Amino acid sequence: MILSSLSRRGVGLLGVLVALLVAGCAPAAESEPDVESPGAEGFPVSIDTAYGRITLDHQPERIVALGRQSNYADMLAALGKRPVAVAIEGAPDQRALLTGYPWLEGLATGDLDPAMITTEQKASPEAIAAHRPELILGDIWNIDPQLYEQLSQIAPTYVGLEDKTATAWKDHLNALGTMTGTAEESDRVVAQIEADLTAARDRLAGLQGKTYNFGVVVNDGFQFGGATFPDDLGLTPAENQTGPTGTKREAVALENLDQLQADVLLIGVFADPDARTKLEDDPRFAELPAVRNGTVVFVDRQMANAAGSTPGPSSLAWLLGRVVPPLADSELNRDGR
Repeated sequence: MILSSLSRRGVGLLGVLVALLVAGCAPAAESEPDVESPGAEGFPVSIDTAYGRITLDHQPERIVALGRQSNYADMLAALGKRPVAVAIEGAPDQRALLTGYPWLEGLATGDLDPAMITTEQKASPEAIAAHRPELILGDIWNIDPQLYEQLSQIAPTYVGLEDKTATAWKDHLNALGTMTGTAEESDRVVAQIEADLTAARDRLAGLQGKTYNFGVVVNDGFQFGGATFPDDLGLTPAENQTGPTGTKREAVALENLDQLQADVLLIGVFADPDARTKLEDDPRFAELPAVRNGTVVFVDRQMANAAGSTPGPSSLAWLLGRVVPPLADSELNRDGR
């Protein structure tokens, strides 16, 4: 594939303008990667990761990427790097990949090899080794310490910077820039994303500091989720909401729907096909502050995938385009300006 203009710029503009990550991914925690780059041309480089320090003796050309979301493929494309193979949970073929992750259309994401993730949602050393990688990208959710030791015998293996939660998108990009010799490009991409988030906050001036709840309707209840993009938009987690570094995942019965008292509500309605109807038919739903404020965003599966625990440049741009406009048009935002 050929890199699209979106991947080359690292992130789309907000003119084509965040919602929800649920289903078991913890929110991102920011931490600056501790890196060492002594070589005249930037290599070898060493970087401290969740499972210890890794060293790359030369700029890697054969990169494999696997994970729960599309963030690695997305970020590598933004840095002008094409992995030799990718595997994303829930994407057994190219059609499923683009259905669940439409922002990857046109990006240089490499060959799709679902076999690199087993049916138990773990990394497969055998399938990964077949691609003769020089750098393996995964995460703590599908690479435990034992698997990490096996994969490290194949190639330097990066699983993020945090050992108990996801790594913040900015830190991922900085780390990838260091490992792939594209630090200047990663700085540019980070700056573009931050500029777009600033523009989003400007559009949501009346919501700055307002509280949010977000979660997903599951069976006969709902479950709080965790991600950082609502905070990036200037919102504040409600007291009962998982914060950006929390791991709370308890299911709450729908009879406790009135717990969703935040100013803004981001609610996933993809796990249950009747989820939205169940909510809107409940008379208590109409009394929620966010409903009265016009600040409810119903989140589908694609939006949840875009949010991820660590969104990428293209997924974040795609997501902002679906979240920012309705919130910007809300009465609460207009009144708060």
